Amino acid sequence: MCILDHALTRVARIVALASRAELGNTPVKRAYPLVLHLSLGGSHSLSYIFNHWGLATKKMNLGSAERAVPIVRPKTTWWERIATSTKWGSYISYIEKKAILKGESLAGSPQRALEIGCESGRWSELLSQMGWEMTCIDVDSQSLSRCQQRLPNAKCILATPDDRSLPCDSSSASLLLCIEVDPVIDSDWFLPEAERVLTKDGILVGIFWNTFSWRGLAGRTKSALFGGTQYYHFMWMSWKKRFRAQGFEVVSEEGFCWAPFTRESNSFLVPAFTRMERELGLNRLIALSPWIAFVARRSSH
Repeated sequence: MCILDHALTRVARIVALASRAELGNTPVKRAYPLVLHLSLGGSHSLSYIFNHWGLATKKMNLGSAERAVPIVRPKTTWWERIATSTKWGSYISYIEKKAILKGESLAGSPQRALEIGCESGRWSELLSQMGWEMTCIDVDSQSLSRCQQRLPNAKCILATPDDRSLPCDSSSASLLLCIEVDPVIDSDWFLPEAERVLTKDGILVGIFWNTFSWRGLAGRTKSALFGGTQYYHFMWMSWKKRFRAQGFEVVSEEGFCWAPFTRESNSFLVPAFTRMERELGLNRLIALSPWIAFVARRSSH
């Protein structure tokens, strides 16, 4: 009973502090359930409460008092949730992030970057935190609104599926992302526009879905038998020739998504298959890989 009374007393204190938005000084190191940890005499600050409720905090100087202001994160989209909460989605995100960081390292000091198909801004946020000035483009207004909430300083532009150009000045970006946006990657206007908006030696990072793969064959077969959208349209090797003809040099490429899992799969077999992919060297068998993460540099000529 004594422990319970002590816990309730501390809960009352924390709630009172929360109502006045005052922040304590002791950092939270572990996320125990609130009342249990309080009953054990743990030291807490408002940052714990906000983290417990899924909020972030920041400190603001208001006069002589330091106060905590909760920052409510915009809700994540379905695509982002499965990319971060499932085994297969996390595997894909790992490959994509590796390519983005590779491109970022080649692009020089952070300047202006452009992301096509930014969705809710997950990758744009990564670059923004590294010092890049972001321009974010998407055709979905709700996703773009979430991106703007996430990155208040970014320039967010709503596009339409019929657009055939990028709403950016020539030579205005030194880094361009096009991650899993097959209608753009496969279009006849994308490469000329990418070449136009990138600076000399600018970097393009993208994901290509290769029709000359088992996933490409399965996708075409499914579309022919049952209808639906077909996402695999071109062979990587032929598209790579177009790439070079447009003045790009592919500096990095990695094949992935060989295993037969769907995007939302959380199978316990995913780690074994992805490890097998690496050990067998399938990620280097680019011509037959279902997906290819690539990094390319615009010619300086």
